[in-house]
Amino acid sequence: MSKIPFPSSKTLILAIILFSIFFNLKTKIWNGPIISSDSFNYYSYLPATIIKHDLTFSFLDTDKVTPFHNLWLYGTPNGNRIIRMTMGVSFLESPFFFIAHFLAPLLGYPQDGFSKPYVISLSFSPLFYACLGLIFLRKILRKYFDDKIVMLTLLATFCATNLEHYCFIEPLMSHAFSFFLFAALLYLILDFFKSPAWKNSILLGTVTGMIILVRPTNILVLILPLSIGILSWNDIKNRIRFLGNNIKYLITILLFLVAINIPQMLYWH
Repeated sequence: MSKIPFPSSKTLILAIILFSIFFNLKTKIWNGPIISSDSFNYYSYLPATIIKHDLTFSFLDTDKVTPFHNLWLYGTPNGNRIIRMTMGVSFLESPFFFIAHFLAPLLGYPQDGFSKPYVISLSFSPLFYACLGLIFLRKILRKYFDDKIVMLTLLATFCATNLEHYCFIEPLMSHAFSFFLFAALLYLILDFFKSPAWKNSILLGTVTGMIILVRPTNILVLILPLSIGILSWNDIKNRIRFLGNNIKYLITILLFLVAINIPQMLYWH
């Protein structure tokens, strides 16, 4: 009797994608209030900029029925209103927003940022980034473990953590987006340590900047390049020497990290 073949990690990722699409099609998530609470604040940059053309939210003084009244806006001393959440999640959601923005009038829905095409499209954004994160995680793990271990690890990561919850139940929170960015960061750090170059320096700075822009408390991630793989005092010395020998790349990383966050600084200013 032949053995049932053990599924590969690639097959698992494909199965997760197909299951997730089916789950989204069969559940209330498309009709549920997914644009609410913190999710609304993360997302609000897009409809406020593209549809209302007003990040000062002065339209709230005259429009009494807009969903934007549910935002937790912060009043500044000069009378302006600002979004307290950062704009990183909205950057990552933007491709899905623009798809919905294009399709809404063609399907007979208003281009208001909240009609069903927007809800449907946005509900797939965390799944997309979670699967990208699993792909990066697979690339990392395959360097050290056989495919069976990798498959089981990916399965546990998706099903036994809160990643699944933030793909389906609260899909527009920052968590699934952060998972993708952290997995990409870890992959890029290992690649940088193996062979530092301009390309991975730019990508490393961009991804690190996005991690901070998605959730500023994630700035603690800057500890990771200094600590990953450190097992002894000799490792610390070698790491300091390595970073010193590649100072031009470190400056590049820092410049792109800061550049990614400049729009947020300008907005809050």
